[in-house]
Amino acid sequence: MRWRVLGVLVSGLLVAAVGCQDDECSGPIAEILDADCNTDIGEPFVPETEGPMETMPPKALTKDAAPGWTSSRAMAVHGSELFVLDRTNAVLRVLNRADLSVVRQIELEARPYDLIVDAEGAALVTLRYGGKVVRIEPGQDKVSAEAAVGVGPTGLAMSPNGERLFVAVTEENAVVALDPVSLQSLGSISSPRPRAVVALGNMNVMLTTERAGVQYKMLRLDQRRGGLGVDLQTTFELRANGPMEEFMDFDIRASKANAPFAAVHHPEQNQVLVAHQMAFGGDEELVFNPPRDRDVQADTSYGGGGFGSFVPKKPVEPAVTPVPADGNDPAPFNPFDDSAPVMSGDPAECDSPSDINHHPEVTLALMTCAGSDTVMALNTRFRDPMVSPMGIIEVGQAPTAVVFSPDGKTAYVLDNHGFDVSTIDLNPILKHTSERGTTSMWQDSFKSKRLSKERTVKLGDDPMSEQAQLGRRIFTFNGFNGLSGDGDFACASCHPEGTEDGAVWFGAIGPRQTPALAGRLQGTAPFNWLGNEQTLSENFVRTVSRMGGNGLSDAELEALEVFVMDWLQPPPRRSHALELTDQEELGRQLFNDSVVGCANCHNGAELTNGKAYDVGTISDVEAVLAEEGLLEHDQPGIYDTPSLRDLYRTAPYLHDGSADTLMEVLDRTATTMGRTDHLTIAQKQALVAYLLTL
Repeated sequence: MRWRVLGVLVSGLLVAAVGCQDDECSGPIAEILDADCNTDIGEPFVPETEGPMETMPPKALTKDAAPGWTSSRAMAVHGSELFVLDRTNAVLRVLNRADLSVVRQIELEARPYDLIVDAEGAALVTLRYGGKVVRIEPGQDKVSAEAAVGVGPTGLAMSPNGERLFVAVTEENAVVALDPVSLQSLGSISSPRPRAVVALGNMNVMLTTERAGVQYKMLRLDQRRGGLGVDLQTTFELRANGPMEEFMDFDIRASKANAPFAAVHHPEQNQVLVAHQMAFGGDEELVFNPPRDRDVQADTSYGGGGFGSFVPKKPVEPAVTPVPADGNDPAPFNPFDDSAPVMSGDPAECDSPSDINHHPEVTLALMTCAGSDTVMALNTRFRDPMVSPMGIIEVGQAPTAVVFSPDGKTAYVLDNHGFDVSTIDLNPILKHTSERGTTSMWQDSFKSKRLSKERTVKLGDDPMSEQAQLGRRIFTFNGFNGLSGDGDFACASCHPEGTEDGAVWFGAIGPRQTPALAGRLQGTAPFNWLGNEQTLSENFVRTVSRMGGNGLSDAELEALEVFVMDWLQPPPRRSHALELTDQEELGRQLFNDSVVGCANCHNGAELTNGKAYDVGTISDVEAVLAEEGLLEHDQPGIYDTPSLRDLYRTAPYLHDGSADTLMEVLDRTATTMGRTDHLTIAQKQALVAYLLTL
C-alpha cells in the first residue's frame, strides 16, 4: 500500500485531491495517510480548479498505429474520402474531405451499424436489422456482395494484413469469420453477446461483450471440420471504479460496468482501449448509512441527492479499460513511470461513451460522449489514459463516431442526432507534442484544453417529428436538469439503446433492477416493478423525482412518451427455428400446464396479465425498510408481472436482479410463482429452453 501512496505524493497531488483538514476524522483515507483528514468523500479525488489543469502533453508514437480497418465505427477515412453511415436513414455517404461535399451515396437497408474501409477503398458494412454484411467496391454506388451472418451484426474488423474479416453477431452470441472480398464464410465461434471487435493479427481478436467483459481469442481455421476453432481464450473484466480509486487500492462504491460499445488498438502500450460506462447503484450498507452531506428529506434513489441517494459521486460515469492486447495479465504497476496518476480533468464532462479512436501519429485518443455532446481527449502515454484527460471538445448532438485525417491534424465527428459531421482542428493539442524518446513526466507540461468544433456540415434530414426529437433529446442528453439532479444522467445512461444496464439501484423503494424499455412497453401497463402507475407519463414523473430532477412539463412528458413508445427501436430479436426442438416443445407444454402455472399470469401477446403478486422474492433490504417504516410504498413483496419477451438477453432476473439465471428463478420460486418443485432437472431445463425462445 505504501508504494502506491508514494506515487501520489511524488506527483504532488495528494493534498489537492483528498483535501486534508485540521479536523479529526477517520476512514480509509486517514488510515492510508496516518493523518487527520476530512473523509467526507462525496466528490473523491477531484481537485477543484477554475482554469485548465496542468498535465502531460502527448508524445510521438514509437510504433506505427494499426490500420483503420482493425476496428469499426460509423465513419471511416480513406485517402481524400470520408465515409459516413446514416444509421437512421440507412444511407452510406462518401464525402470529399476537402469541402465535405457528398461524392456518392449508397442506399442500404435495415439500419446499418458499423463500417470499415480496406486498403483499396472498398467499404464493408454490417446491417444490424438485416442480418448481413455487405461490400461496396471503390467508386461504386451500390452493394456488390453480401453475406447473411445471423441476427444483429454490430462491430466488425479486418486483420491487419487484410486477409480475414471478423463480425460480432450480437443476438446470435457468435463471431463469424469471412473472406473480406468474396464474403464467403470461414466459420463461426460462440461468444456471449459480442459488440466491438479489434483484430490484432491474422487470427487474433479482442471482443467486448455486454455482460462478460472483454475476451481475447486466438483462433484457428479448422480445415478438417470446415470451421473455426479457439486455441487460446482469456477473459478480462471491465473496470468498475475510477483510476484514483484503483490507484489507492480500495473500493468505496458498489458498481457495475456496462455498455462496452467501442474499442481500439493502442500501438504504444500494446493494449486495447475499451470505452464503456460504470454504473454506481449503491449497496445495502449505504441504504441505512447514506453520506452525511446529503439532504435526508427526500428519496432520490437514482443519485439526485437525498435519502436513498447512496452514490457519493455521479451514478453513471465514463470509463476506458486498458486490456493487454496479447491476452496476458496486465503489467505490474510502477508509480514512477508514465502511468502515475496526474489528475487533470473531470471525466464527468463525458457521458455515455459511444466511440474511441487512436491518433495515427501521437499518444492521443478521442472518445465521443453521446450524452454530453462532447469529445474527450485522452493522453495514451499513460498506461491508464483516464487518469489525465487532456481536454474536452464541444461538438453537436449525440456524437457517435470519430476518425482522423491521414496526417492526424483534423478529426471528424459524426453527430448522430444532428445528422451532420463536425471537423476539429487538433493543432492546439498537437503543437505541444513531445519528441520521440521524451518520457519524463517531470519535464513535460501541458494545459488541458477546451476546444470547439471548427465547422459543421449537415448531411441528412431527421425523419422524426419535432415532438419526437424533443423526446429523444430528453432521453439521451445528460445536461437536462429537469430530468436528473445537476444533469447527472439521462434515461439512456441506464437504458443504453433502450435496453438495460444490468445494474441494480438501491433506495428507499428497495433494490431495483433496470428493466429493458425498447419493444417491451406497448400493452404492458401498469408500469414499474410495483405496477402502480397506469400511464408512462405518470411513471416518468415518479422516476424523475427519484433522479432528483426539477421536473418535466406536460409537453416534455408527452414528447418523451412519444419517443419511447414510437421511436425507441429494440435490438433485432434472435432468430429461432420455425419448429421447436423436442426439448423446447416439452418446455412449451410445461409452460402451459395448469399446475406449473406460467401461462396463468404470463399470457396474451405481451406475455403478462398486468397484475401484481407476492411470489416470495422480497429482498432483505426491503423487509428491514418495511419493518422500520422507511419503505416508500405500502405493499412490500408485491411486484408487477413482467413481460417474458427476450429473456435470452435481459439477465439478471427478478425485480432486484438477484437471479443470474432462469434456473435460479425457478428454484427460488418453486412453490410461490406457480409450481415447479415437482419437476425433474430435465423438465426444468426444458422449461428454461422454451422460455429463451420467447
